[in-house]
Amino acid sequence: MDKPREKNYHLIYIKIYMVVLFASSIILNAGCGGGGGGGGSETGGSVTSGGPGTVNLSMKVSNLSPGGISSEADISPNIYKIALVNFWLVKDDSTQINLINPDESNPTYTENNPLIVDFSSENATSELLTAASMSEGTYTGYKMQFLYIEMQFPVYFHLPSICEETDLATVFGWDISTFQPDEIPDAMYCNFRLYFNAHDKYWKRDFVVNINEEGYDEWFWLRREVDADHSNFFISVTESAHPSGGAGPDSTIDLFDDPDFWGDADDYDSSANPVIITSGSTLGGLNATIEPFTISGGEYDITVDVDVENTLNYSDSTSPNPDYTFHTGELDLGPTLGTDNYGDRGLHPFLPSFSVASVKVAG
Repeated sequence: MDKPREKNYHLIYIKIYMVVLFASSIILNAGCGGGGGGGGSETGGSVTSGGPGTVNLSMKVSNLSPGGISSEADISPNIYKIALVNFWLVKDDSTQINLINPDESNPTYTENNPLIVDFSSENATSELLTAASMSEGTYTGYKMQFLYIEMQFPVYFHLPSICEETDLATVFGWDISTFQPDEIPDAMYCNFRLYFNAHDKYWKRDFVVNINEEGYDEWFWLRREVDADHSNFFISVTESAHPSGGAGPDSTIDLFDDPDFWGDADDYDSSANPVIITSGSTLGGLNATIEPFTISGGEYDITVDVDVENTLNYSDSTSPNPDYTFHTGELDLGPTLGTDNYGDRGLHPFLPSFSVASVKVAG
């Protein structure tokens, strides 16, 4: 009877040994399963991701402050605004995420109601949105659609005696018979808008000035050339139809000429094909860069830096009209009359430089 009992003890020892081995393997596997990274865990041979992140989007302006140099002049504005309609971040698989209009079928911001990003001091930062959810992925680009850029410069206006500023007289209630063009001897701090997309009376490439006097506030196109039949330099947006364009006095001072950037000239008055600013593109002298970043759980601060240094370029007139004092390094605006220049030539309002970067701040 002793032999069978000894055999049974051997079986018990083998079973206990197998149980210990199995338990040890489970412990070892559990300890090694997180080797794929701090944000994931292994289940059935796959690694789960960190998921979507929370983002805060802001815009920051750099190099505000008026200035200039003689001859070929470059001016930096002292006030800057962007009328933003759409802002997309683009993933490495080309997926586009619209941060300010997440529901594009029912957008919050449109040409009628743009998001006004207002910079009024050096290195000012404007917070556009907070605690927005953004899908996981690697982001390598961005796109922007804005209606206009607005900036302020000191400017001297010079008008030939032929000018009859009927629109100024109408808007501000002035007596046209007593209004004299040479009564604008001092610099005025004026806001200028650069239209990149069409809306209402405004066309792509429009360059308009705001005159704010005696409680009146009005935007004007500026006639490039005057003659006896077209004697007003200031053309009121409220009182007038958009000038037809082309050569001669029907032309107005406008933005840079680049057909690849603006598209077909016949569409300048249409919003059907909007101008979209795209990172990596150099059309129109664009400089728009991004530091690629990955969203995977946590919270992120995304900043769009807008560098406005030297965003208005012009040439001091080589043959200024002797009746007026031209100001080297400062903007002088006026029309052409025959061969006489009443303003600086080669006026080029430019796009700012854009750069986008992201910093993970939590999680």
